[in-house]
Amino acid sequence: MLRLVVAFALGMHGIGHVLFLANAWGYWKTTNARAWVVADVLHADQTLEGALGLFWIVPLVGFIAATLGFIANDARWTMLAFSSAIVSTILLLVWWSSLNVSSAFFAIVFNVAVIVGLLLQRQPHLLGR
Repeated sequence: MLRLVVAFALGMHGIGHVLFLANAWGYWKTTNARAWVVADVLHADQTLEGALGLFWIVPLVGFIAATLGFIANDARWTMLAFSSAIVSTILLLVWWSSLNVSSAFFAIVFNVAVIVGLLLQRQPHLLGR
C-alpha cells in the first residue's frame, strides 16, 4: 500500500509541474508578476521567460520517469527523483514571485521531503540503523 502512495505522490507531483510551465508561458498567473531572474536581473521580456519556462519540462518528465522506475523496482528511480527535486526547487525559487505561493510552498516542501528521504535512505546510520 505504501508503494502505491509513494508512486501516486511522485507521479502527481511531476504532473503538477505542468501548472508551473503554463505559468511561465503567461497562463494562470495570480498577478502580473514575472520571474525575478528574468525580469529584474536579465531585464528580459515575457518571450524569454516563456522560452526559459521550458526548463519546467525537466522535473515534470523526471518525476514521471522516477515514478515508473519506482513501480518497476529500478534502482535508478532514486537519482531521477533526487535530481528532479533539486531542479524543481531551483526553478520554484527563480519563478517564486510569479507563482501561487501556496502551490510553490507545498511543491518545495515535497521536494525537500524527497531529497531528505532519499539522503536518509542512502545513509541509514543517520537514522540510527
